[in-house]
Formats: sequence, C-alpha cells, structure tokens
Amino acid sequence: MNLALEDLKVYLLCRYALDSGLYSSWHDRLSHGVEVVQQCPTDWQPPDDCGIVVTHEHFRWEEASALRRIYESESVPVLIIADGVLEYRNTWQNPTIPAGSIYQPLLGHKIACIGASSARMIEAWGNRGKTEVIGLPRFDSLLQEQAKEQASDDNEIRILIATATTPAFNDEQRKTVVRSLRALQEGLNTLGNKGDVEGRSIKVNWRLTDGLADELGIDSQPEDDEEQESLHDAIRNCHAVITTPSTIYLESALLNKPTAILDFHNVPLFVAPAWSIAAPEHISPVVRELAAPPTARIDYQNFVLHDHLRCDSPATPRMCQLISKMIQVGFEQRQQNQPVCFNSRLLDSAGNNDNAPNVAANKHHEGSVDRSAGELDRLQAELNQAVHRLGTIPRELAEKNNQIAQLQTALDESRRRVADVRVRLFKLRKILGIGKENQGEQTAETPSES
Repeated sequence: MNLALEDLKVYLLCRYALDSGLYSSWHDRLSHGVEVVQQCPTDWQPPDDCGIVVTHEHFRWEEASALRRIYESESVPVLIIADGVLEYRNTWQNPTIPAGSIYQPLLGHKIACIGASSARMIEAWGNRGKTEVIGLPRFDSLLQEQAKEQASDDNEIRILIATATTPAFNDEQRKTVVRSLRALQEGLNTLGNKGDVEGRSIKVNWRLTDGLADELGIDSQPEDDEEQESLHDAIRNCHAVITTPSTIYLESALLNKPTAILDFHNVPLFVAPAWSIAAPEHISPVVRELAAPPTARIDYQNFVLHDHLRCDSPATPRMCQLISKMIQVGFEQRQQNQPVCFNSRLLDSAGNNDNAPNVAANKHHEGSVDRSAGELDRLQAELNQAVHRLGTIPRELAEKNNQIAQLQTALDESRRRVADVRVRLFKLRKILGIGKENQGEQTAETPSES
C-alpha cells in the first residue's frame, strides 16, 4: 500500500492516552491523525498507515518486547516520552522495575526529554544522539502564569507539604518516608509553639499520597475527594513548598515558590534543590528561609529549574515538530528502501551535551555483569523484564483461578435455581391439568435438564 506522507498516523501505545495530560496536552495539535492502541501484545505490528509509534510505557516485558522488535525492524520511527524527573531510588532501588528498564538502553529512536540535565544523563547511559530536549507540554499553561497570592493576614505563611505519587518502592523506604514526615510534623509544631517564623504564624496544607496521612494521623485531603483543591491550585495559593523527590518540585519552582526537597534516604538527588531537608536538624533553618528566601537561593533555584525543565518557551510546539519530523524522515527513508535511522538532532540542540561521558549504567544494578553496549544491552534489559514478568504470573494465575471458582459457583447456583423453577412449573402444570392437554401423553414425572 503506497500511502502519502499526510496519510500517515501517530500510534500511541497507551490505552489511557486521551485521558492523560502526558498526551492530551498535545495530541490534538498534531498535523497527522492519531490512533490509540488499547492493548499492546508482544506481537503487535504497526499498521501500514503508522508513521510513528509514541509511548511512555516501556517498563513491562510486553511493551518492552514489542518496542524492541519494532525498533530493530528499522521500518517505523519510535519515540519514547519521558514523563517526569529522573530519581535515584526509582532508577536503582525500585524492586518493581527490572534492571535496565529506565532507558538502559532506550528502546526507541528518540526520547522527548523534559530538560537538559536528564538528557545528559540518558545519553551517558549509552543513548548518544537520541535525546531531544522538549520540556513538559502539560506545564505550558504555567509559563505565563504569575504566582498569585490569596488575600490573607500578612502575619501568616502558608506551606504546602506534598509527596510523590509513589513516595516509596519498598517497606524500608516507606519507613524512612514516614520518619521524615513525622520529623517534619514535629518540627513545624515546635516552630508553631514558639509563636512565629520570621514574625509570621504557620499554616500547613498536607497533600500526602499512598495512605501516609492515615498512617501519620494527619488531616490531609483524600486524593479521591472531588471537591478538593487541585495540586496546581494548592501550589499557587501557598507561600512555600516542601516535597519528596517528584516532578512537583519543577511545577512549584516554575510558579516561583521557594521549594525544599524532603529526603532522609541519603541517596544522590538528581534534582539539586536550593533547599533540602535530609535530617531533623535541617527543618527549622530551612522553614525560616522559606519564609524569607535569600535572593541567592532563589537565583540558584531558578538556575536548577531551567537545567531540569526546558521552560524558555512552550513545549507543545516542540513536541509536535519532533513527531512531524520523525514521521517525515522515516517516510523519506522508506521511500528510498533505507532503514529508519536518525543520525542527527531533529530540533535545536539546546541543553544537549554531545561530549558527556559514557556510563556503564547497568553495572550499577545488583546482580548485573559488565558487557558491551548496544544489542546485548537491549536483550539484557528485555530478559530482566521477562524474568520479572514471570515472577508475577503465579499471583495473577491465583487471582484468575479464584475468579473462575467464583464464576463456577455462581453458574452452579444459577443452574440449581433454573432446575428448581422447572420442577415447580412442571408440578403446577400437572395440578392445573395443563401438562396432558399441551404435551399429549407425555407423563414424565421430572423434567430433564438441558
């Protein structure tokens, strides 16, 4: 089938793409049609009208295996979307993600990075020339927004305390998160009991996730509360923010809020904040500075923001431009019977560091061995994901067997009720004399089950 360039479509490998801000913020601005792939089995084949495959889901074996096969077929461009900041624990200490799953190596031709810092790190993991610094399209509406203060007593400082969607990846990390939040709670209470912070009282808005509020006995609006203030509004309406490592940090800094990262894990912070709370003794001095932030700290926060999030202009036009260029280059290469390949940057190189050193990333995972980059890395990452996937199958089979047993019980009960109704109906017909008139000489005492 010979299709024109304008007939090619963008295929999103994410069943909830149209409901996710990661995609919905830009997909309707594309010059090409869009199709959402609801299910992506390992043998999924891009249709003839597929101009590019786009996804942020590459952690499970099913998606990773399909992406690797499509990528290595060299017939359709593959774009991976970075959905937030890189974080040390999520990269190296997350038991739910197989080793190598986070861009080690990248299972695509290009990755849309949110900032220069993450682009440098991803390229150092063996993905030279594959990064394009886009920004976050879902943050575009914030670029022109000025921080708005709600009318309140000038003697009050409003502090938002938030946690990442997944604040911990195992039991030990969760204990550390709870310990840090409890220390923060006690530190704020102590400051409040003293009467003031820089001459102002403290008002705290807790926005905790993953059941942490209940565990700590903190009054926090539940995530499923339809009337609760949005996280964006909560940031906009406060004076300062304290958050665990999360993309929340970038949103808060983008709205010019002095922002501290709360992290007792003693691991590297991929996003280096102007304020950090790594121990209980840091709480009082940090909170006091958040109330009256020094200019030097604010300047540094702004510098870090622009390194981790490209926000010099809206990201949506760059995302659309990148996708269009990838479709065009792929189309032209196929027309010339050449494999799909991208040997250069498609957008401006702002934020990319072509001289960054290579890092043998996978050797940092527990149980990994040194090996050469390239195909072996991709196969090793897929093998790690396959082994991890096999480990989840017994639990899933047990759940499905339980569901089957429940359905079988319900079916048996339905059959029993049907049989009982038939017996009653037969007896009623016999009493009313209907059976012989309508059924001739049939005198069966019990109906047969069908």
